[in-house]
Amino acid sequence: MQIVGRQGQQGGRDLVLGGMESDLTAGVRQRLRHTVAGRDLTIWEMDLLSPADNPTHCPPSAVWLVAMDQGRVQNIRLYHPQV
Repeated sequence: MQIVGRQGQQGGRDLVLGGMESDLTAGVRQRLRHTVAGRDLTIWEMDLLSPADNPTHCPPSAVWLVAMDQGRVQNIRLYHPQV
């Protein structure tokens, strides 16, 4: 599985887990806004909720594009749309 981060960083599972762990430790939470799912692609649109003591820790939203092959995740791409 390949992960591509919002600043173009590339890696595997450890990249996404490290980023998520860092955000969770900082108090950031994600709230699902919309989902579109197909056989080969899933799109998750999320609200990012930064903690009150650090309201600009994360951008306000994220979009996760999850590409699959034969039911297995092959690529995840993270975007932060402009608001």
